[in-house]
Amino acid sequence: MPHTIVIPGLQDCFDVFQQVVMTAPPNPLVSESPRQWRVRAMPEVPPGHGQKPGSPAKFDMALMSNGIRMHTLEGVQVAQVRIIFTLSRQFGRYSRALA
Repeated sequence: MPHTIVIPGLQDCFDVFQQVVMTAPPNPLVSESPRQWRVRAMPEVPPGHGQKPGSPAKFDMALMSNGIRMHTLEGVQVAQVRIIFTLSRQFGRYSRALA
C-alpha cells in the first residue's frame, strides 16, 4: 500500500520538545567554527502555589524555505515556531524533529 494516506487519530502520540539546536557548517566568510541556532517553543507556565514564579511563553521566530537557495532570500518566509515534534513511524521516517 505505498500510496495509502495515514491520518492521525486520538490514540496516536507525538513526542514534543521545548527546543531544538541546529548546527550549520562553518562559513569561512564569518568563522571557522560551526554555527549553532537554538529554536524554542515553550508554553506559558502559570505561577505555582507559594513562592514559585511562573514564566511567559517563548515561541521563537524562524526563516522557512521550501528549498535551498544560495545567497538569496527569495522564497523565504518568517514564521513563529509554536511546536517542535516528531512523527510516529506510521507517518513516515524523518531523521530530525519537525516544527
